[in-house]
Amino acid sequence: MENNVPFLQLTVTEAREVVEELEEALAAHRRWLKRFQTTLVCRTKPEKLDMREDSHLVGEFGRWYHRRANPYLKKHPLFATVGEHHRKMHSRARELAVKVARKEKIYADPYQNFAAAVDAFKHSLRSMFIQPREMLRYTDPLTGVANRYAMLRRLEQERERIKRMEEIGCVVLADLDHFKKVNDTHGHQAGDIVLCEAASFLQEHLRKYDQIYRYGGEEFLMLLPNTDPVKGRRTVDRLRTGLARLEIEIGRGTSLKVKASFGITELDPSQTVQAVIERADQALYAAKKAGRNRTCIWDEAGSA
Repeated sequence: MENNVPFLQLTVTEAREVVEELEEALAAHRRWLKRFQTTLVCRTKPEKLDMREDSHLVGEFGRWYHRRANPYLKKHPLFATVGEHHRKMHSRARELAVKVARKEKIYADPYQNFAAAVDAFKHSLRSMFIQPREMLRYTDPLTGVANRYAMLRRLEQERERIKRMEEIGCVVLADLDHFKKVNDTHGHQAGDIVLCEAASFLQEHLRKYDQIYRYGGEEFLMLLPNTDPVKGRRTVDRLRTGLARLEIEIGRGTSLKVKASFGITELDPSQTVQAVIERADQALYAAKKAGRNRTCIWDEAGSA
């Protein structure tokens, strides 16, 4: 289906630019359509542009499409389809504009052909919105990792998979140690840099099938499929020690290091997703209480 045709991989910034550009293009089309429908209903003199053979090239949308469209949009498989539907729509519009100019009656079939062409064009254009809009919906705008909304959906899916397949998995909560001190000492812009660099490091050094989400503030949640907490601890400790060595440049020749505490729990399918997160949070609290920059596993007694 057209709705499933993907863009190449986009960053959050690129996705936002694509959405904004598509919205502007759609607004240009709506302005033209409103004006043209007024011509049809009120039988006013058609614009010269609507009478031209190349009307699809010289209108506001056409100029954008053929001259200024974002390179990411041009690479999308639906981009050519949008252009073809746009050409056909203007061809149908030209037929009606000629009839208005000649003061001829417009019958139902030509108008319905035009209306169908408008619908096909709008559908193909709107289909290009889907992936970048979904990305913005499910992505944290600061760090570029998936957000909490995406996290809850994915955890529920993984919980159901584990229950159905009788497999294992674990959930990890990470919290940057003394992060408030970074903001208080170096400012919130530096804090944002630290969050982005920490998120990027964790994402890049997870296994390819693991996933990371921004849980909130300076906390991140990681999902480790097919992994028990003991094995997960080895993965997490590797991340923890690597992050502690990371030099983060925050500007003006200043760099700093940041450490993190981690809490791990099994993704128990007999528990709700929220209960599993609470267990990971309890383990994280135990790691903080034990001195920070360490990893703790939740056990059935609720201690770590």
